Amino acid sequence: KWTEAVEVYQDASARGGASPATFHNLAVALERIGRYPEALSALQDASKRGGSKDPRIQTSIGIVSLMMGDAAAADKSFTSSRQLWAGNPSVVWYLYASLAAALLGDTARALQTMQEALLQYPHVAGLHNNLAALLEHRGALDEALHAAERGLTDDPALPQLHKNIGDLYFRANRFDDARD
Repeated sequence: KWTEAVEVYQDASARGGASPATFHNLAVALERIGRYPEALSALQDASKRGGSKDPRIQTSIGIVSLMMGDAAAADKSFTSSRQLWAGNPSVVWYLYASLAAALLGDTARALQTMQEALLQYPHVAGLHNNLAALLEHRGALDEALHAAERGLTDDPALPQLHKNIGDLYFRANRFDDARD
């Protein structure tokens, strides 16, 4: 279906006068099938056609940059798009902005971003999971375990939380708990 979506949006964008949303949707479809350079190009077209002030388009540029392995470009995009959000950024912005900071080795900023995210979206289990991973990376195992367990209260079916809790128990030499 994503390949069909690419064809539809490419046709729409080729007709001239296409909106930034058309190019954004094309980029999403291209990203879903792994055609990242083309997705980035479509997002740049969206930006040129009036989407330069659209935080969703600018956030998508950061996401595609990450998918292409360019954490520095992604971080730049997330930093600039932060001011474009009217109010708080989306959950997706927080997840990827934190990831970009972590990939650049700035775990303090990654943690700060994730903590800010949880103030805005306290019931998103994936945010708790990512906070747990960052805390574990910093060696704060008890805090990481608490964050992961908090995430389970919001989504007990999220497999990453169970895996990470098991890993944290193992690292704390709580082998019986890790097996559960």
